[in-house]
Amino acid sequence: MTKTIPDWASDPFSHFVDDAKELFELLNLTKYAIYMATKLPSLCKCWIDSERDQKMLDDMEQKALFAQKIIDNKFPMIWSQATITLWTLIESTVRRFFANWLRNNSDALKIDELKKIKIPLGEYENLTDDGKYFYILDLLEDGIRARNRPGIARFEALFDLYNLSSKIEDNIKKVLFELYHVRNLLVHRHGVVDRKIMENCPWLKLILNERLIVAEHSYGQYNLVASYYILECANRVRMFFGLEKWTEGVPSLDGFLKDSTP
Repeated sequence: MTKTIPDWASDPFSHFVDDAKELFELLNLTKYAIYMATKLPSLCKCWIDSERDQKMLDDMEQKALFAQKIIDNKFPMIWSQATITLWTLIESTVRRFFANWLRNNSDALKIDELKKIKIPLGEYENLTDDGKYFYILDLLEDGIRARNRPGIARFEALFDLYNLSSKIEDNIKKVLFELYHVRNLLVHRHGVVDRKIMENCPWLKLILNERLIVAEHSYGQYNLVASYYILECANRVRMFFGLEKWTEGVPSLDGFLKDSTP
């Protein structure tokens, strides 16, 4: 009989792939649209034959100036927002998998760490079926003190708990550690550098109270390494269900990642 992975186990990782592809296409489309905005005034000038047309052209020229400013600054807002979204995709993928794991794997609820947790029955019963397992997951993360661990340490604590872990190379951990702290700075400090990120990511050589600008190259690192990490997580699940690791079409990271470790 051919070994397979149930949909509940594979779907979170498949959704990551779909969402990551959509994010990639959206970024490219956004850049294309901004470039095109700089060309529109010159393309439309020959069509001007009324006051209304002139107002439209004036508006195009203002937008073209703004678009050129974005291009000159190398699209800082685009890469910042994509960085925030990328970490959200990682977090939601891992959490969705473990919520499904708790719901569909009866042994998952029998571990000692869950037996120690008191679940308020009133709150639990008012949740949807799906919400109940995310609620249990929240309590489990709090119980093993995983929620506030930096980088992927939060997720690795859950994989370790269920013997689903595997080695993650230090250079991959470092980039994900950086992504985590950069994301937090963008969300909670509007990108204004504080001492926390300076202490945790000294290799970035940031200056206190200056704005952190996410460059396209940095986002490229984050995106590639995030995909590698999710693939590694998916391969852990494949091996749990008796399948080999998926390696087809996986590019090498040699020469791309940073050498030092956090």
